[in-house]
Amino acid sequence: MKKLLSILIATSISITALSGCSSKTINAQSSSTTQTHRRFNPSSIKTRYANVLKTLVADKTITQEQSDKILVEITKETSNRKQNNKNQNNRQKGIRSGTRKNQLSSLVTSGVITQAQADAINQKLKNSKKQ
Repeated sequence: MKKLLSILIATSISITALSGCSSKTINAQSSSTTQTHRRFNPSSIKTRYANVLKTLVADKTITQEQSDKILVEITKETSNRKQNNKNQNNRQKGIRSGTRKNQLSSLVTSGVITQAQADAINQKLKNSKKQ
């Protein structure tokens, strides 16, 4: 009777352990699949940028003329990224945000916007992603 009980307990523990491991594997696979199949959608990005820039124009942080130039510059790079994404699927978040900051830096350097305006734009864009 003790042997039978010991075998039953050992079997139960083994089954429980194996089922727990397999559920972790499934969760890990599904989360990596979700990240792998994430699609780059320039149209939604342009819409998000346009909405953020509209609020900045309404707040009088930037002018409509500045907004138009910023949108052209940012979406120009977005189109380039879409093309590059076909060739390279290993984009990282830091690279994407760094690209936007570099674009805004070039607009600051050329006198289209100030550094304070660039910082405000970056902050609004960052906050819009969280929503």
